Amino acid sequence: MYGHWWFEGPQFLDYVLRKMHFDQDTIKCLTPAEYLERYPENQYAEPAGSSWGGDGTYEFWVNETNQDIIPALHQAADRLSERIRSRSAPADFTEPREESILKQMLRELMLAQASDWPFIMRTGTSPDYAKKRVSDHLNRFWILDAMLDGDYNDTTFRAIEQADNIFPECELNWFS
Repeated sequence: MYGHWWFEGPQFLDYVLRKMHFDQDTIKCLTPAEYLERYPENQYAEPAGSSWGGDGTYEFWVNETNQDIIPALHQAADRLSERIRSRSAPADFTEPREESILKQMLRELMLAQASDWPFIMRTGTSPDYAKKRVSDHLNRFWILDAMLDGDYNDTTFRAIEQADNIFPECELNWFS
């Protein structure tokens, strides 16, 4: 939540990182790839579910104000999983645009699943906006899904892709 509720968070991190770089040589910042290159043997860890929400629970993300989005998000996630699993290798893409459509479906799903939307619904700051964002991303998701079944429209696809072009390098194996 750096910069969201902790307004000086980005400046604090900037200060710490600059101090680490210029004023000492004990601690070095590494990218994850650099770390793994230096230390290739690592233990496997699977984080447990946890929440920084009220009482350490998920109440801000699953409650009466946003419970109607949960089934819709699960339905879309199941559909994308089904679509991706039906193609066991890149050669299974019958058309070059099929992979592009699936990647855009992944983007739309990730945007619909953003924790900000149910959080905003719970706090009541702008619940109509949050519901619209979830709805818009899921609507685009299902339009894209129909395109895989032959209802392809290049103008519509390009408009959706342009509107939500986050994660340009996303990979389907992130989801599968």
